[in-house]
Amino acid sequence: MAEGTIYRHFESKEHLLNEIYRAAVRLFTKSAKEAPATGGSRQQLAHVAGAWRELAGRDPALVKLAFVTPLDPLLDAKSSESRTALRQEINRIVASGKAAGDVRPGPVEIWTDVWLHIVVLALERIAAREWGAQHSAPQLVIDAAWDAIRARDAAAPSATSRPPGPPP
Repeated sequence: MAEGTIYRHFESKEHLLNEIYRAAVRLFTKSAKEAPATGGSRQQLAHVAGAWRELAGRDPALVKLAFVTPLDPLLDAKSSESRTALRQEINRIVASGKAAGDVRPGPVEIWTDVWLHIVVLALERIAAREWGAQHSAPQLVIDAAWDAIRARDAAAPSATSRPPGPPP
């Protein structure tokens, strides 16, 4: 496409970038919105991560654009709102897990950040073609993301609940 043709539709390179960014983030947000409401937060987050994993395998540029490349200085207000909407969808799932006692106590935003950062690790590796979307490693990372935010079993004592003294 000729440069002049592009600028008939977009005012600038930044405008074009923001339109493409929002389209990518909308795909990730759609996957989060479509997570089945049944089955609990673990299954919902697994659904989201699985859909994102497939997106990363089909179009690695989407992952790079939405999660990897630092674009903050170039994003306009609409793009920032799109990113916020994506985070809110993950927050919603994490909050429902917290309400059900499946997610650790603490601010939902922290557990959303933790889950996102761990899952994005897998997406980055898929996008870089280090791992295939169907490789076992992404699933291990997705499982680790859940393990990082899940509530601990009451039967398993934590390090903080042991009495002081030498370890058993």
